[in-house]
Amino acid sequence: MRKLMKLLLPAWLVAKLRALKQLRQLRAAIERALAASEQPATRSGRSVVEAMRAASRYQPAPDEQAWIDRIEDVRAALDASDEVVEFDDFGCGEATTADLSVAGLASRPRAGRLGEFSMLASKTRPWAYLLFQVVRRCRPKWCLEMGTCVGVSGSYLGAALKLNGGGRLTTLEGAQAFATIARKTFDRLGLDTVSELRVGPFSLTLPRLLEGCEPIDFFFVDGHHDGAATQAYFRQLLAHASEDAVFVFDDIEWSAGMADAWRTIRQSPSVTYSAGLANVGIVVTTRRRGEPTQGV
Repeated sequence: MRKLMKLLLPAWLVAKLRALKQLRQLRAAIERALAASEQPATRSGRSVVEAMRAASRYQPAPDEQAWIDRIEDVRAALDASDEVVEFDDFGCGEATTADLSVAGLASRPRAGRLGEFSMLASKTRPWAYLLFQVVRRCRPKWCLEMGTCVGVSGSYLGAALKLNGGGRLTTLEGAQAFATIARKTFDRLGLDTVSELRVGPFSLTLPRLLEGCEPIDFFFVDGHHDGAATQAYFRQLLAHASEDAVFVFDDIEWSAGMADAWRTIRQSPSVTYSAGLANVGIVVTTRRRGEPTQGV
């Protein structure tokens, strides 16, 4: 049926119908999450709840809509591209070790049409708008994205920072081919002034970034779909998180390992609020830098 729709309907209409379906799914997930959780006790927790409600309403202000329209125009061009992309995939599948010094080094060569990768790997408009609203309302000074791909989600994060009037985004991408495309995306949208893109396996780029870094307020963890590695990333990042930081984990239903990782993370004693939204998980954490992370 999906292939038939693509053949019979124009691409813009297929994209609109997909976004409407995703918005319905997001609204249902938010409604369930809010019904199942208590009122958060921290500022960031309350801001996350406000962001979820705003994402469910989907009524962007005029200045927000202007940014969304620009980003979605870039997305449409990426989705329609027949350019062939060849890259090393560092983030697909379950690893055999949770040792981050080696877990992110294995890769397999892949190739395909840019449009297919853009459509499959980028968050759809409703889910990207949720990220946008979390950043708008939590107002982080520093955001870290793990998994840039073509730069769509990063553009929503960067646009939110621009509208907030401050803050910066560091985004990590394993594949040089996608990093080149993402840089063009950021440049085209004028987001190069708030974004920094680092290229290489997370096992190499992340430790270098975190060494002696300032506290990070917002994390979007995507790109390495491995349960053991995701838990290890959480422990590693938590040691460098600001007090009342926000973590967003994508693809928490990717595999049994990812589902187990999400259950473990949300039960951490460092978590003050959590919301499971279908394939996306959000937690708010509380800890002081330098505190031990054992048992997280």
